[in-house]
Amino acid sequence: MPAHVPSPDWQWHRASEQGRTAGWFSPAAWLTSPSLPGTVVPLDDSGNLRIPYRIDRKAFASIPAARVLQGGADLELLRGAIVLIGATAFGVGDVVATPHAAVAAGLEVHAQAISALLDRRLPYEPRGAGVLQVGAMLAGAGMLLLVMGRPGGRAVRRLPVAGLAAAVSPSLADDERFASNASRVAHRRELDRLLHDALATQPADHWIAALRAAGVPAGPINTIPEAFELLAGLGLAPVEPTASAHGTVVPTVRSPIRLGDGNFEPDPGAHPRSASPRLGADDAWFREWLDQPPPGAP
Repeated sequence: MPAHVPSPDWQWHRASEQGRTAGWFSPAAWLTSPSLPGTVVPLDDSGNLRIPYRIDRKAFASIPAARVLQGGADLELLRGAIVLIGATAFGVGDVVATPHAAVAAGLEVHAQAISALLDRRLPYEPRGAGVLQVGAMLAGAGMLLLVMGRPGGRAVRRLPVAGLAAAVSPSLADDERFASNASRVAHRRELDRLLHDALATQPADHWIAALRAAGVPAGPINTIPEAFELLAGLGLAPVEPTASAHGTVVPTVRSPIRLGDGNFEPDPGAHPRSASPRLGADDAWFREWLDQPPPGAP
């Protein structure tokens, strides 16, 4: 018989009570146990625990209790494992919604929590999350102001509509009606008409070059053939010749999934890739399959 393991003597810690020893990246509260050295359970300020749900629910082995009581279960599966005993029948009422299923047994929540605790991968919100978010926003705003600035001291209007106006007609960029986002919104109908009339005077290639020169990302709206031509020009090889069942070669869209930079040789026993069948090519097979009686029918 294994030695009895005493229940963990959990101790509650709050970051606000630790002074400077608790940094901004520490949780608001946490649990430790002298009987489980090195184990830290991060919590929020109300004592709530976040569960990551990293493991697929099918990865947990389950054995019906009736099978165990009847002696039909392989008890070796339980040796050295953490066993949770609970009800999984939905009629019992112990059901919850999880990221893996809209209706799941409450036992799965405990299993996910124990797994995350053992792996030491319990997520938490740092106590300084609010300050860090504000800092990130201010840093982003500062970078945006640096990008918008120009030597003359005036802001370069690089937002899509303002940049479009500056590229189409430089005079619009200095028009007081369109000098700020608020004024552009107030005069949006007039600005839309002016841009529409100006854009109609030149082909798309002209305006794409003008917009890019003004620092506004721009590109054409491609048709499907043009999109494939663009990808081929970039060296992405979007089309892959594939053999069909009739011995012809059919161009198909190449999968964007790659397994690495090296050459990948498929398993010789794997089913070779082939083109999709022609419309109606398998009708006879499906009709014959549908005409078969169901299994067990007289």
